[in-house]
Amino acid sequence: MMHKILLLVLSITASALLLWQNYDLLKKEKRILMHDRVTHFLGSSSSTTRVGNNDNVDGLTASNPSKKYGYFLQITDIHMDDHYTTGATLESGCHTLPKKHSRHHKLCNAMGEPGKRMDAPPIVVEHTLDWIRRHWKDKLDFVIWTGDNSRHDWDAQLPRQKHKVLALNRIVTNLMAQLFDDKDATNTSIPVVPVIGNNDVQPHNGIEKNDDILRSFEKMWSRWIPGDQRQDFLQGGYFAVDVIPEKLRVLAMNTMFFIKKNPAARTCSKKHSVGYMHMRWYKRQLAKARQDQMKVYVIGHVPPSTRDFFKNCMRDYLAITSEYSDVVMGHFYGHLNMDHFLLYDKRQQEEEMDYFNDDEGEENEDGDAASDISIIKESNVPADDSLTLQRSPKHYVKWLKAMYKKVVDYEEEHPFDEQHRRKNVYESDMKTQRLFSAKTTKNLTLNNNNPITLIYVAPSVFPIYMPSLRIYRYEIDHTTNNGANYGRLLGYTQFVANITRYNQQGSHKYPVIPLEFDLEYDTKDLYSMKELSTKTYLELAKNFTQQEDKTLWDVYCNNIFLQTKTHVC
Repeated sequence: MMHKILLLVLSITASALLLWQNYDLLKKEKRILMHDRVTHFLGSSSSTTRVGNNDNVDGLTASNPSKKYGYFLQITDIHMDDHYTTGATLESGCHTLPKKHSRHHKLCNAMGEPGKRMDAPPIVVEHTLDWIRRHWKDKLDFVIWTGDNSRHDWDAQLPRQKHKVLALNRIVTNLMAQLFDDKDATNTSIPVVPVIGNNDVQPHNGIEKNDDILRSFEKMWSRWIPGDQRQDFLQGGYFAVDVIPEKLRVLAMNTMFFIKKNPAARTCSKKHSVGYMHMRWYKRQLAKARQDQMKVYVIGHVPPSTRDFFKNCMRDYLAITSEYSDVVMGHFYGHLNMDHFLLYDKRQQEEEMDYFNDDEGEENEDGDAASDISIIKESNVPADDSLTLQRSPKHYVKWLKAMYKKVVDYEEEHPFDEQHRRKNVYESDMKTQRLFSAKTTKNLTLNNNNPITLIYVAPSVFPIYMPSLRIYRYEIDHTTNNGANYGRLLGYTQFVANITRYNQQGSHKYPVIPLEFDLEYDTKDLYSMKELSTKTYLELAKNFTQQEDKTLWDVYCNNIFLQTKTHVC
């Protein structure tokens, strides 16, 4: 008997020693997750390829990228839910545990379940940021963070409150700051550019000029908003920041001043309206960037679209962007949770004003402004909460393809000629002269005013489909062509985390297994794109809509939903 007890004690001791060694190894490899930090902030309340530190990305080793390329991260729509409970019922949005002896065949997993109405468990957020830390932090030049950190207002039993929405934003802000603003041995930090999402305020979508909520965000994001931009931010929730000094500037837009669902935003054409004020700021910032010989990335939450923007806001956005197309190098948005792009030609929009809804837009029976994107009623999801679950995926895909075809057909019928180019450059020069003195603009070289605007819409972190992240590559060679190509987008890599696999294989293991993000696709490999431009995307749209072989479109369509809705395509 004593012999058996001794063997048992030795076995337990050996197991404990092995666990301690594994923990120590994980610590040495810096694989400790941020679980303790999240807990502290919260209080009591397809075929893919795994990418590691030494894997090849775009023909380069991720651990030693070429000096010709820079990298930046887009992270969007985190939607952290501090009430998420593993084992709760799906019907409750993962908030309520099942009653004793009740029969619930489907309960909430640790990481969530794609395609269901739920927000992100805190563990998804911590694992996501940990993966960035392990694989990309030392390679990033800056981060664009395009809004929606708080949970949706879905649960009638747990309605959102203003202070709780702000609290969730503070939690995510602190986690982002600890990851990117934690100065390392080089005494540097990675610039982060945040924007306000429509669910970052309560009631959602609602924000006005000089709103009190802006002071809370200004204090929260003080490390990232330049001092000379504080007044603009406190007035309208937008700001400009140089992420690469003297070369690259990011304009953080407050798109809620342009959308129909914001009661305070009715138009962009009337002076003293919040939309007009914001558009004037946008144009002045682009004029200043041209004067400073800087390139610009434009970021926001709700992407410009004929569904969400007032018609004159959409028209002004496209017109201003076209006027400064030599300055603007890219537009980056989130909100829609789907992986896709939008293409607009300002000439086409101006000619066909019926393409837009009226500013006062007649409302349908669900309370939404009339739209050519069909809406479906699904369970108890509020009709005015912009989430893809509300929209019929098949209808959205159909609308998207029709939009591509419309733009492609228009470009073939109305090629942009040199005469039109020279006229636009002259008019743009005169307008810039009125904003700044002739002395400061006489040496400026104005490039082709491209009428086409390309919008990148990145998928979300919260698991409506699968958690995802996007890494962009951009040109940083300032010696070629007098630096005119600086900031030119060369491609991006889309990463996705298979939480279904993790829930099945790794969620109950100890020590905790880190969630890995897989390489879903790279634009260079999948679409044979050497760069990201309106020209290459027009060609891609042409292949989508004019080729008899639908294989490429099916691949793109499946990527829209991160391989979770293949039946739609």
